[in-house]
Amino acid sequence: MKTIGLIGGMSWESSLEYYRIINETVISKLGGLHSAKCLMYSVDFNEIELLQHQNKWNELTDIMVNIADILKIAGAALKCPFLILQQSMLFLQWNML
Repeated sequence: MKTIGLIGGMSWESSLEYYRIINETVISKLGGLHSAKCLMYSVDFNEIELLQHQNKWNELTDIMVNIADILKIAGAALKCPFLILQQSMLFLQWNML
């Protein structure tokens, strides 16, 4: 199983929900006591939201790419840089099984 890298904190509620869905998917595919191997970097959404309102998209992109690099160094398996899903969670490498 590959390690999933997640950028959370866009809302802690969505981070919790994604974590639940990921682990339920692992259990449904592998059964037993399996759970996902994952690393989560949680951002302070207030900082992200300020950059959005200031239209500082390049700075925001740099932050996200830096976080993706941190997750990759920490062991998350990455095949693509990232996908932003409706400002709720950034997934890195969903192809875990």
